[in-house]
Amino acid sequence: MIVIAIAGMNIISSANNKSKIAISVDYKYYDTEDSLINDADTIIVGEVLDTFTELHNFNKTETRYTEPAELVYTIANIKITRVIKGEYNIGDIIKVKQLGGEYNGKKYIEESTTQFLKKQHGVFFLQTYKTGSPASLLNPVQGHIKISNSKVEANKHNKLFNNIANENDLLDLIKNKVNDK
Repeated sequence: MIVIAIAGMNIISSANNKSKIAISVDYKYYDTEDSLINDADTIIVGEVLDTFTELHNFNKTETRYTEPAELVYTIANIKITRVIKGEYNIGDIIKVKQLGGEYNGKKYIEESTTQFLKKQHGVFFLQTYKTGSPASLLNPVQGHIKISNSKVEANKHNKLFNNIANENDLLDLIKNKVNDK
């Protein structure tokens, strides 16, 4: 279960009269690659086909809250090109949600989330739900490794896998760690 603890929301007016709402959320931080891999029920390689924003209604199985909650999420449709862990197949489309986005004239911003872009390629460490809800990154910074032209893009905020520059080396390492479990 992903635990979402909303620390607060601030409404900020911008020059173009669109309200910006800053959302502060606490996510689990992973000290080791093994802990990230172990917590993910699904690890895939894929490409973002498109994104859309919606108000997502949570149920009790997705959060620690006893009452349903609503938050704005950007949902990415990701075409799976490789399955490292989980019950998906190459060619499947999986929906992955990220906190924030534009909804009803307001922009919701979560400080550690960088929204996916169309055609973005990468490795995704996910938690999936049997409820039909879109999957979640385990952590908005550590749960995705961006890949461009078969090269791993360094992320100064993510110390995991930071010594690997080549996509094949990264995928081999992750696959070996999954198989060792």
